[in-house]
Amino acid sequence: LIELKELYMDNNIIEFIDIDSFIGLAKLDSINLAYNKLKLFEFYALKYLVNLKFFTIGINSIKKLNKITFSNNNLTNSLDKF
Repeated sequence: LIELKELYMDNNIIEFIDIDSFIGLAKLDSINLAYNKLKLFEFYALKYLVNLKFFTIGINSIKKLNKITFSNNNLTNSLDKF
């Protein structure tokens, strides 16, 4: 899994993303979490994903994401929320 670049976890019943959910997946450049039941997304869950370019999280129950969530990558301008 350490070579994994794309992760599609859309259309599941995921309710939260823990701080260590993506540890060991440093090469990830795309994550799709759309159409889940996400209510909680830990601030530092994306901390080690420095190559992350695409992050889809639309159609969930998250009201707000803190900017610190994206502090180690360049997603603040390319966040797909819908």
